[in-house]
Amino acid sequence: MDLEVKDGLTKRQEIVLRYILRSIKERGYPPALWEIAMEIKIKSEAGAKRHIEALVKKGYIDKEKGVHRGIRPKKGVEDLLEGINQRRLFEEYQKGGVR
Repeated sequence: MDLEVKDGLTKRQEIVLRYILRSIKERGYPPALWEIAMEIKIKSEAGAKRHIEALVKKGYIDKEKGVHRGIRPKKGVEDLLEGINQRRLFEEYQKGGVR
């Protein structure tokens, strides 16, 4: 389950991925599709499922078929997201926005 990403994240996919990690850290298990839909403020579980499928395809998570809450982030995802945070801060600093 090592991280080998195929493509970058959209903003919404990043939000979903961060929510999955937070859920696992705080509750010990990943969110259900309806919880993801609520988090990203969409009405449909199908929309949440499409985001999960995209994260699987891009290599950020694994999803066990037929298992409720079967979402598992791949090893290294948290470090990758931390790198994204650091890069954004640096870019903001270069623009003169962070002091």
